[in-house]
Amino acid sequence: LLTNSKNISFTGFCINDAGRLLYSDFGDGYINRQEAKRRIASHVQALATQRGLMVDTGNFYLVKNADIISNLPSSTFYSESDAYESVPAAPIILHGIVDYSGRAVNLTGDRQKAMLKSIEYGMLPAYEWVFDSESTLYYNPYITEAVDFYNKSMELLSDLRTSAITNSYTVQKGVRCTQYDTGAVIYVNYNTEPVTINEITIPAQDCIRVS
Repeated sequence: LLTNSKNISFTGFCINDAGRLLYSDFGDGYINRQEAKRRIASHVQALATQRGLMVDTGNFYLVKNADIISNLPSSTFYSESDAYESVPAAPIILHGIVDYSGRAVNLTGDRQKAMLKSIEYGMLPAYEWVFDSESTLYYNPYITEAVDFYNKSMELLSDLRTSAITNSYTVQKGVRCTQYDTGAVIYVNYNTEPVTINEITIPAQDCIRVS
């Protein structure tokens, strides 16, 4: 791949399938899963040398060489309850080291919740469109919404791109707090009513940055 692309003027590669899946052993004795993993990881290291590398989802064999991770999971397989609370473990580890985005906002069932989750987890905004008015992915209905979301994300997160997340917790039901090593604090209110925390009112289904 490197030999065939050496005369093409681009500065990075996007690894989709290999970044998302680890295949079971169907090698019939020729190559097993561990060897396939080792080869892919070593090839990716070569691809990432002096180039940008983007991976889809990002299994941990490839994340260490990635510059951008798309479709980083932002939910769990288990429903939250009084006994169980999900935490953004991967964003806490990765923020400030690599850039990452979640699932495309317009592919989710609840776009507003997806946008708030993106802010809470320090993710890059993401949309997926096609130029086809007959497609459900036609970009036109979402342009204004996307512009507003990108601007809001830039306002809240742009100067935190290289900062580490130091804490993430539930303040009260439906309200999450993310803290950064710069002292910045972001409150996200998933409720349908405004909530006041420490004399700060967070509008319904919205977010606020403090400091």
